[in-house]
Amino acid sequence: MFGIYSFPSETKAKEECKRIRDKYIPDGRLTDPADDVFFRALVDEHRHREEKVGAGIEYFQVRLNGSLRARTGNYGVWIKQYGVDDLIDFGYGGVISRLANAGGARQEHARIDRALRLAIRPITDEFLSTWRESGRPLVSCLSGETMRSGDAIDVVHDVPRWGELVRGFIARFAELSAIETRRLDQSLGEIIVSDEIRSSWIQYHRDHAVLGLSTPQENAARSRELA
Repeated sequence: MFGIYSFPSETKAKEECKRIRDKYIPDGRLTDPADDVFFRALVDEHRHREEKVGAGIEYFQVRLNGSLRARTGNYGVWIKQYGVDDLIDFGYGGVISRLANAGGARQEHARIDRALRLAIRPITDEFLSTWRESGRPLVSCLSGETMRSGDAIDVVHDVPRWGELVRGFIARFAELSAIETRRLDQSLGEIIVSDEIRSSWIQYHRDHAVLGLSTPQENAARSRELA
């Protein structure tokens, strides 16, 4: 979820923070180097990182939130900056929630991406088959190199690229959840549940996509450039 740390859920991440915090209640400074490194990694994910780090983090301190003008009377983990007498509020729970929400959004995009790819698979398969049957040279649209008929060949989205095409289509929907999908066997991916949405996507793809050929290596390198 952050740094070198990974948790199966937002709840588990918060439980780990609480476990560390509880070791130092009621008014303790975090002394275990592993605990210190853990919270520093979490601070690095804060949207106001520069403000929280200041001239540098000297140490973390557990204090009763109410004594430091925080919203609740629970204990929290606070930041002691170099050169600053007052402790700085942290709010690690909010950081974890934001990271979890971002992860959820990525999963939503991945889910929809799989379903959209599968929906237009017959189109890309037909494109490659028709090109091979035409006897035209198998020229990569990415490098201009001619490929041999026995080579592994990928069908790629030349202009616009796949990511741009997908973003353009899903922008039509107020929420990603509006594009409902159903997971099939791992080898089959995911399908769009709504026939109307699937048909709309296929038509959108026909209207906007420009397909081309490339080697798998070129396609993979192109994907890394966008990462």
